[in-house]
Amino acid sequence: MRATRIVALAGLSTALLGTAQADIESSASVGYNTEYIYRGANLGEDLVSFSLGFSGKTDLADWDLGLWYGSWEGSVDELQVEASLSKCVNDSLTLKAGLLNHSNQNAVVIGGVAAFLDDRTEAVVGLSTNLGGIELSAAAHFNASDEYAHDVYYELGAKYTQELGASLTGNLGATVGVWDEDPLGTGADDVTFVAITGSLDYAASDSITLSAHITHSISDDWIFEDETFGGASVSVKF
Repeated sequence: MRATRIVALAGLSTALLGTAQADIESSASVGYNTEYIYRGANLGEDLVSFSLGFSGKTDLADWDLGLWYGSWEGSVDELQVEASLSKCVNDSLTLKAGLLNHSNQNAVVIGGVAAFLDDRTEAVVGLSTNLGGIELSAAAHFNASDEYAHDVYYELGAKYTQELGASLTGNLGATVGVWDEDPLGTGADDVTFVAITGSLDYAASDSITLSAHITHSISDDWIFEDETFGGASVSVKF
């Protein structure tokens, strides 16, 4: 991972922390997935992940800083660092802007071919709203790294949440992702996939949540196979 990118993200988070007007909220989680499906692409099996999240408020906007680390079959490791600002324009519309950095260690096997993925940074802009109890979101990821194949990745999301009683919550969500160029460099003009997820969250206490999910991902292009996978996680607020 390039040091300048981490320094920039750390500098942004430090500036945000210095202007926080309320207590910082933080959380950590550890999880397991049978497969690592990232934006429609199967990068491997047996994903174990760990994440940290920090958030707060300033006079201008809310801020979030997140770190995600994952390791999967073949001793492949990935670190994602994201810093973002969000602003509620009104009671129903929220705007977001931020930076997302990816760093991979060791080769990733895609379609039977081993490849080293270059570090990459993306600028992210998005918006979200709530319509009839359904959370709707849209985002665009602009590639800022010359080494990576795609220029823009678009994503639309919808999620419905229902309280099931006894500290149990059910969620049903759908994601549509569109790459403007083939991200794996195999010659496709663009790639579109749809992922449908059902999940359950159990609040074991005010600070501990247990989650389980199953997802089916469908692609319109031969480079991404249809996949069904599941996983579970434990999250702690502190």
